[in-house]
Amino acid sequence: MSATGASGSLFPRHGFAPAGLRLAPEAWATSLDPRRGARVLARTL
Repeated sequence: MSATGASGSLFPRHGFAPAGLRLAPEAWATSLDPRRGARVLARTL
């Protein structure tokens, strides 16, 4: 799982896809700023 506050364009190229906030650790979920495009991404291993 990854959280990005930037464009995050690198992550989808490596198999990451948007994931719900409920999957993120609480500290991540509360610190993300959706106004800046922050989102949680996950990749199945």
